Amino acid sequence: MPETWPTATIGAVATVAISGVDKHIVAGEVSVRLCNYLDVYRNGRLTRDIEYAPGTATPGEVARFQLQEGDVLITKDSETPDDIGVPAVVVDDLPNTICGYHLALIRPKPGVDPVFLAYVFESDFAKRHFLRTANGVTRFGIGMGAISSLAVPLPPLAEQVSIGRLLEAVDANITDVRSMQAKAVELKRGLSQELLSRGTRHEAMKDTVIGPIPQSWDVVALNEVVREFQYGLSVAMQSKGSLPILRMGNIQRGHVTFDDLKYVTLPAAVTDRYLLRRGDVLFNRTNSQEHVGKIGVYRDDRAAVFASYLIRLHSDAAVVDPYFLGQVLHSYPAQCRIKRYATPGVQQVNINATNLGRVLIPLPVRDSGLDEQRAIANTLEQADTRIRSYDPTLEALTALKRSLMHDLLSAPVRPLQLQGSAKA
Repeated sequence: MPETWPTATIGAVATVAISGVDKHIVAGEVSVRLCNYLDVYRNGRLTRDIEYAPGTATPGEVARFQLQEGDVLITKDSETPDDIGVPAVVVDDLPNTICGYHLALIRPKPGVDPVFLAYVFESDFAKRHFLRTANGVTRFGIGMGAISSLAVPLPPLAEQVSIGRLLEAVDANITDVRSMQAKAVELKRGLSQELLSRGTRHEAMKDTVIGPIPQSWDVVALNEVVREFQYGLSVAMQSKGSLPILRMGNIQRGHVTFDDLKYVTLPAAVTDRYLLRRGDVLFNRTNSQEHVGKIGVYRDDRAAVFASYLIRLHSDAAVVDPYFLGQVLHSYPAQCRIKRYATPGVQQVNINATNLGRVLIPLPVRDSGLDEQRAIANTLEQADTRIRSYDPTLEALTALKRSLMHDLLSAPVRPLQLQGSAKA
């Protein structure tokens, strides 16, 4: 850092209060709004438009934890260590709003810009500090000492403000792109609900055990249209190898990604047995209650195999289009039916192939059934392509923000230099 920049601990540049209010309605106490963990985790800026939970607090708690414009809140405990220290800035006057229990309230002293301080909490050196000082086994937390002892750079206030505003501009672009992607997701959800319940041919409807469907459709169990439920490979994985092996984390939003890859080296006979092909449907059989049952359609021609917590569905091409099958199983109604078969484990839940085969799905059948399946799948695949089209922009903006944070908080590039480059 520049020699002209001093460093100081959070305890020296701000007041810190932890373990806020964790109460619902208690008779005789003051009615308040509670700013909770998810309010901070989901919103980098805390405004009056957020629907804070109702609760109560004692007068002493109100005096200690009442939020003020310019306060910075961070998550102080979580089930995963990466989710501690996540910041949000109070940017509105929030009367009668109190810091919740799983948060720390940090009130910067004069000379410290709250937006700059929030970005400091997002920095790599802050995350490393919190990971070193976190404690816990099933839930990780940081205490007053860990927060107060974090050493931070302290450039002049005007430079703090410039750094904060530059990073806010990048965040605003990220928010805009995420908003557009969220609208594309909502559009796809509406299309899916309409096409998978009413079809494309404006038919009369009939009542079934899974709800109304077109007259010419049937309700079938998955094992009637899937010839084989193939479990993936249980083998040692390496950071390098001849063949990528896809895992639970590679199934995202109905798609199979090539992020965070592991590799294996296999005999040719084993490779042939487990090699993925375009249009394969993968099912995530083991995970948390929220993520078990995730579906991914393999839309790639790259050579890859799949790991043991995944099941590949070998569908009967004579009766079901694989892309239609993937879209049906990814839909909200089918996911609800799938999760009914989840059986609890020690830390995760599981759905085995036998129970998966019992899941009921709606299916266009008879002479033109496959044609209608393909028409529906094509429309929904296009919607998925639109959703994924935002990913490269988000990745580029996220990388830009990370690079800027490194440069601006370690000082090889100054805000005025960046502003001058932008004008040029």
